[in-house]
Amino acid sequence: MPTKNDRDDLDVNCTYEVVTINGVQGRKYTGPNGGSIFLPNAGTAEESSIIEVGTIGYYWTGTPVPSYSYLSYYFHNQDGGNTYRSVPHRYFGHCVRPVWVKQ
Repeated sequence: MPTKNDRDDLDVNCTYEVVTINGVQGRKYTGPNGGSIFLPNAGTAEESSIIEVGTIGYYWTGTPVPSYSYLSYYFHNQDGGNTYRSVPHRYFGHCVRPVWVKQ
């Protein structure tokens, strides 16, 4: 999973555009090296419902908040708006976007 630093790097050093790929709306982030990643607006799970599909994409990082193991860093893409970085409880049903690191 991406780390908090990966999340911050994506937000600070990459550009994004709202796009639709294969009928799925989301954001395409492009880095300074020209590489890109598409993060769909997959919504989130809240109790027994999946909400905000097509509007917002919520994504966890693998970085817990120091001294608060029940919290973890995440970010979300709001349709047409900014990328928000925050710290919610880990029981929220946000998406996980695995990353592959070439070594």
